[in-house]
Amino acid sequence: MSSANTTVKVLFFGRLADLVSEPETNLSVEDGMSAKGVYLQLLGENPSLPSPEDDVSIKVAINQCLSDWNAPIKSGDEIAFL
Repeated sequence: MSSANTTVKVLFFGRLADLVSEPETNLSVEDGMSAKGVYLQLLGENPSLPSPEDDVSIKVAINQCLSDWNAPIKSGDEIAFL
């Protein structure tokens, strides 16, 4: 059985925005994926991004509220990496 996918809006700010080709994108991810899972998926597509383990200063916000990296993502969420 395959997992359902959902679309989320992803934003990059600060130096992370400088490291990606588009500072804003829509991304298809597995329903219920964690914010960290979303970032790791993006890291696979953008190897110039630092890993969250190597750069603990990277923060995540979900729907404009600072959040935990393990927070689950829902359809229509806006995820920002700062």
